[in-house]
Order: sequence, then C-alpha cells, then structure tokens
Amino acid sequence: MNYRKIKKENYRKTNIVMFIYIVSFLLIGLLGETIYISLTIPPEYNLIDAMVFTYKAILSGVHVPIFTISMSVISLVVIFITIKFGNKIMLSGNQYIKLNDKEHMSKVERMVLNTVEELKISSRLRFMPDVYIIDEPYMNAFASGWSEGNSMVAITKGLLDKLTRAEVEAVMAHEMGHIKNADVRLTLIVGVLTNVMVYAVDWIYYTMIGRGSNNKAMQQAKIVIFVLKIFLPILTIVLQLYISRKREFLADAASVEFTGNQDAMVSALQKISSDYKENDYDLDETENQTRKFANFFDAGSWFSTHPKVEHRIKNLMGEKI
Repeated sequence: MNYRKIKKENYRKTNIVMFIYIVSFLLIGLLGETIYISLTIPPEYNLIDAMVFTYKAILSGVHVPIFTISMSVISLVVIFITIKFGNKIMLSGNQYIKLNDKEHMSKVERMVLNTVEELKISSRLRFMPDVYIIDEPYMNAFASGWSEGNSMVAITKGLLDKLTRAEVEAVMAHEMGHIKNADVRLTLIVGVLTNVMVYAVDWIYYTMIGRGSNNKAMQQAKIVIFVLKIFLPILTIVLQLYISRKREFLADAASVEFTGNQDAMVSALQKISSDYKENDYDLDETENQTRKFANFFDAGSWFSTHPKVEHRIKNLMGEKI
C-alpha cells in the first residue's frame, strides 16, 4: 500500500469539497446581503448584477456585511462550544473508564494504554490522547479532537473481547490516524458549515425575503432561495458524508502505515462486519449522530459515514474499487 499516494489523493478530493463549501457559504452570505439592501439596487438589475452591486458596496465600505458576519460568528461559536464539550458529547450515554490517570489497571486496560502510547510514537503524534474503554457489547471505536487539550480515543469492551491484540492495535491505529490527519476537525467544520448554511437559507426564505422589493433581481432571488431550500440540505449532507468516507480510507491506510500490519486491519474489519451481521445491535439507541462520524465501523452505503467493508478491504489490498 502506498500510504503517501492515498493520502495525497484523499487530501486533493477533500480540498475540492471544502472549496465548494467555502464558496457556497460566501455566496449564500452575499445573497443575504443583496436581499438586505435590495431597495437600493437599480430595478433593471438581474440577480447577478445585484450581487455584483452588493459586493462592490461591501468592498467600498458603503454596506457592512451583517448577514455574512452573523453566519461566521455563529459558526465560530458552535465550533468553540463543540471543541470545549466535544469529549463529553462523544462519551455521553455510556459507562466508561479513563485509563491515563488510573493507578490500578487490569491486564487488558494496560495493554490498551500501552498500545496507544506505542502508536503515539510510530505515528509521530506530538501529544498523548486520553484513552477510554466503553462498557458496551458492540464492537467499535472512535476518536475525537486534534490537540493535546481535547484529543481522545475510545474503544468498546465488546471489541476488546473479540479481537486479537494485533487487531486491537490496528483499530486503535486507525483512530490515531483520524487525530493525526485532523479528520475530527474537518468533520466538525464541515458539519457546522452545513447547518449554518441550511439555517441561513431558511432565515432568508421565511424572514428576509419579505423585506425585499419586487424588482427583477428579487423575483429571481425568490426562485434561487426556493431551490436552495429544497436541495441545499441534500447536497450538503451528501458532500459531508463523501468527505467522511474518503477520510475513512485514509485512516485505514494510516493504520497500516503506523503498525506495518495490513492483515490485522483486514481481519479486524472482517470480524467486526461479521459480528454486526450476527448480532442485532440497535445503534440508533447506543450511538448518537455526532459520534457516528468518528466511529471505526458503519455498515456503509451512499448515505453512510463509512465506505462498505468490502471497499475498505479492497483499498487496503491495493485493489481498484
């Protein structure tokens, strides 16, 4: 497996999607500003001309982009709150044990902590994340954070009971890969931008559009906003899930890079997949939506956070998907 090649390809695709997100965010902001100052826009202007007019008004200082600034501030506040309380959100609803500060550990607990410490070195991560064991029967693991103050990895008791040490190491290396590659940060930013854009369009649709004049530009704006209201939630969630699936491939590759054990990663995926087929785990009750984006395993589909298991295995084996 060529980890650097996979990493480069995944970063390229992720950057394209992030560019789409940022441009969409700014265009929705500009649309809101245009409607806000619609009474000052020449009546013969179409929507494109009106948005250019608004853009020039912002650059010249005639208009302060209140709507766009508000979107940005809300995004930053939500990101800050999620960073501050992210670990509590991720662990909520579970019984768990933190290993880092525990004085008396069982053999399994010591193995898990030692494994993460070894992976910290092999991954060249500059800090040691908090390590948790979750008392749940299903097989899974997840990561959160990207800095020393908020990073963590967690693994369920069900996974520890059913995998070999090498397979546990492969799974934990996958989670360390998420932290190393800042996947949690990316997922957080994309998720926040998605929600802010959707709510901004709703705000324009239900509130600001009524304040606009009935000139040509505003008539066209109403159509654009109506279309965005219908299709933006679908488009953004598809892009969000696309990024998540691509970063799972990258984390799988990171696992092999950090451990040097491709077979352990493949066998771990196979065992977990088989276990979910044999057992009726109600993941809607045991896992919140926030954590689903950071999990090690998901069944995999077009509207899933994770690729299909067979695709992940093919990727690990260097086969075309």
